[in-house]
This record gives sequence, C-alpha cells and structure tokens, in this order.
Amino acid sequence: MPNTGKPSQDCHLCRRRRVKCARCIKYGVACPGYRNQQDLVFRHASADTIELQRQPRTRQHDGPSRSQSKGPWRQRRQQQQQHEEEEEEEEEEEEEEFEQREGEHVEGRGRQGGLVLARSLAEHWKAQSIPILLNIYDLGFLHSVFAAYGPDGPLVWAAHLFSRAHVVNVRNPTAVSARARGDAQRELAEYLGRTLRIVSGLLETGEGAGRDDVLATVWILAGYELLIGTQGATRTRGNTWHLHTRGLYSILRSRAAEHIRTPAGHMSFWPAFTMIQTEALATGTRCPPESTAWLDAIHDTLIPGEALALAVSRFVVVAAAAQHEMLAVLHARDFAAAAAALPGLLAGLAAARGGLRAACAENAERHESDLCLVNLARSACVKAFHIAHLLINFLTHRPGLRTGMSVGMGMGELLRAREHCLAQVRVEACAILDSVPQALGLWSWAGGGGRKKTTTTTTTDTTGKGGGGGTTAAAGGASHKVVFDALKLMWPLVAVCTIPSTGQDQRLRARAVLEFVGKEVGVRQALGVREVLNLRVGEESLPVEAESPLLDGLDLLSVSE
Repeated sequence: MPNTGKPSQDCHLCRRRRVKCARCIKYGVACPGYRNQQDLVFRHASADTIELQRQPRTRQHDGPSRSQSKGPWRQRRQQQQQHEEEEEEEEEEEEEEFEQREGEHVEGRGRQGGLVLARSLAEHWKAQSIPILLNIYDLGFLHSVFAAYGPDGPLVWAAHLFSRAHVVNVRNPTAVSARARGDAQRELAEYLGRTLRIVSGLLETGEGAGRDDVLATVWILAGYELLIGTQGATRTRGNTWHLHTRGLYSILRSRAAEHIRTPAGHMSFWPAFTMIQTEALATGTRCPPESTAWLDAIHDTLIPGEALALAVSRFVVVAAAAQHEMLAVLHARDFAAAAAALPGLLAGLAAARGGLRAACAENAERHESDLCLVNLARSACVKAFHIAHLLINFLTHRPGLRTGMSVGMGMGELLRAREHCLAQVRVEACAILDSVPQALGLWSWAGGGGRKKTTTTTTTDTTGKGGGGGTTAAAGGASHKVVFDALKLMWPLVAVCTIPSTGQDQRLRARAVLEFVGKEVGVRQALGVREVLNLRVGEESLPVEAESPLLDGLDLLSVSE
C-alpha cells in the first residue's frame, strides 16, 4: 500500500489503520487497494484473542524533558502507537455494541450451533476420572456401587488412580524422559497409597468385607496392576496382582452364602470370581474349595443370561483341579501315580468339555457376544492339555513300558493321547487368535501386524462378568471400552504366547497382538510378557523326562496300529 502520509482506510491484509503497510510487498502480491466502508469486517475472534483484548492497558506518559530528548522518529513512533491504541478501543466498543444487538436476537432463536466461549474453562482431570472408569468398565455393577456409596469411599480414589494411569499410558509414548516418568510415578503412588489406606482401614473394622465398594476397589486395583505392567517387574517383592486376587478371595469367603443368592450378590460375584479363576489358571493351582458351593448357589438363583457363565466357571474349576494334580505328580516323579491318574484326568477333561459344548450350543447368542467367557474356557483347555502332554512325555520314560511289564496305558495309547492333547492345544490356541478382532471390538487385527478401524456396536453385559460394553464404537476413533476388552484378553494371549505346546506361528501372532495391546491400547503388562506359568513348586523344576517322549528304537508304525 502506498504511503499517503495519513492513516489509510483499512488495508485488506492487515485490517489495521497505519501510515504504511509493507505486508503486500513482503508477500509479493499486488496491493488490493482500499476497502469499501460498506463491506463487512471479519475478524478472527477466539478465547485467547478476546482475553487479551479485555486485559487492562497501562499507558506510560513520559515527561517533557524525556520526550524532548527523543528524536523526531521516536516521537512519531509514540504518536503512532497511541493512535493505534485509540483505534483498538473504538473497535472494542463497536464489538460490544454488535454483541449486544446479537444477544437480543439470540434469545428467541433456537440453538443451531456451538457458542464461542469468551473465556477458557479450566477443569481438573479428577472431574473426568469417574466417567472414564465407567466408560472403560461398562458394568452395571460399578454403576450401582457408585450410586450407592458416597464420594468419600475408596472407589473414588481407585477411579482417580486407574483413570490417571490410563491417560498417562495413552497420551505418553513408551519412551519418555526420566523426569516425566518420575512425576507420573509419584502421582500414581500417592493415589495408590491413599486407596490402600482407606481399604485397609475398612477391612480392619470388620465391615469392609461386606461392602461392595471395597470389593470393586480391590478388583480395579488388580486391573491397575496389569495396566501399568507390574507383574513380573521385580523378583524381590511379591506380585501385587496375585495379592489383589487373593484379597478378592478373602472378601468372598468372608461373606455369607445367602449374599450370593441375591441379585446384587450375583453382580458383585462374577467379576471377582473370574479374576480368582484366572489367577488359578496362571499359577497352576486349584480354584478355591468354596467354588462348588458358590456356583451351586448361583445355579439355584440363576438369572437369565448367566447360563454360559456358570458352565464356563464349572469347566474352569475342573481344568484347574486337573492341572494341579498333574503338576503334583510330575514334581513327585512318581511313574506309578502318573500311570494311575492319567486315564481318569483325561476322561474328566473330556466330560467337562462335553458339558461346556452343550452349554455353548444352548446359548449360541450369548456364545457369540461374550467372547471373554469363551476365551477363558479356551485358555483353560490350552493349559490343561499342555500339562497332560507333559505327563504323557514323562510316562514314555517309565521302566518296563517297552517290555509290557508295566501296568496302565501302553506306548501306543500314550502316543495317541499325546497327539490328541497337542491337537487340542493348537485348535484352542487358533480359536483364541481368530477371535481377537471381535474380542477387541473396535480394532480389526490383520495377521501381518496392521490394523484398521471398524464400526461395531456392543451389547450391555447383564451378568456383570464383563461380556458387553454398552458403547457404540465409531469409526472415527478408539473407545475407552477397548481397554477392558484388552484386559480380558490378556491371559488367553499370554497362555498362547508362553506355552511351548502351541505352534511357533501361533506364538508369534500372539506376541504381535500383545505388542499392539501394550503400545496402542495402553496395557503395559502386554509389553512385559514373562513366564507367568507356574510350572514349578518351590525351587523344584519339572523332570527332564517331561520335555520330550522317549522314542529311541521304537517302531512308530507298529505302535500306531
């Protein structure tokens, strides 16, 4: 714009009345000329610009001696700045008048769009911690507990802890600075300590075991340990995830059996008992001795939609008992006890699987929607048949087996049973991996490690066991519910990834999915998969004979016949 020696009539580019505007020359374009006074003036208005405009301005008037000491250029510059400030004040007055006129028309007008907020609203992250938790764990049990207990209970602090850990895992990369990691750990440790102190105080009074918010808090703490990946992180201290699951067992054991028969007792029982059964499968131990009585109480007061959950739980009880007995025989190195126990254990597993398949056929709709239950049963099959395969390998080394002097299954029967166990392990492992896209809900997993977003609608879980979500996952972004889906899928994937009886390609696929869950979903335990299968009692390892069968000098064709 040419220098006319007086304020111009609003340059098109800078929208400011200045003596000279060099923006046209700077950007290499022709000057558009003067603006028509009747044209509308469009200014960029945001919360930040309005806030700056409303801040009080302080004018500094220099004394005559100081102004006289300045050169003519400085005096003209000062006059120009004062003139610009006056023009800005006039513009502010015009904007206020325009807003007042617009306000008169907005009152009678319907809401057609979002309003521009003049000031930014500052809100602490704690205000969103409970909604985030309820969005992740979309269970009717948690909703009812939050409604029944006040804001001073331990469940609120557990919500702050879990939500903060989730936000940190999702927003921060896996490799951050030591300072940022230390700040996050100190903040999480503060909330964890406060939550544990409240829970401990309530349990010491004797009333804590009967409160559902205490049970829900311990259950959330177990999920928090998987979220931040503490399982197997250190060898010096005990595993905190196992500590929380045993705390859930203590709470259920202290409650009366009549409490489980109520609808509220059903809702609080399933999440806790599922965690207890997962811990039994992971550690190679039996389910609690009260499991049969608890499941009988559930059966007597069965709620629609719980039939499949009951069948899966009964099968897991049988599978956990079988794996515990087989591990005990292996550690004892007792060939006679192994030969006597193997036929009955295999028959018991086959009968339990038959009952489970019948229940799945009767509840086909629930079978398709609740993959959490189905994958738990599949992981129990993988673990139980893997240990049965180890027991058969051990029996092939039995003295007198080749000469026919031993009592029990012959070599041909043992090898056929071994092939059957390996086939069952790999079939169930393949079913777990094939269910990953549907189990995660939002994310579609590609075998090569890629992913794409799909639109899925999940159903609400009525049993409280964690099968449904109640949220509609849009194709535009990830839902918080995928975190709960990933937590439920952790143990089946770990079983496929760490059990050596599965195929090598299956272990690689499971590890790839675990890396995806750890990096993209934010479940850090998936990035630290270790040997969580408790295949040893104390410091005694399994016998060497269980690693492979003794086939030296054996005619496999004659044996197979």
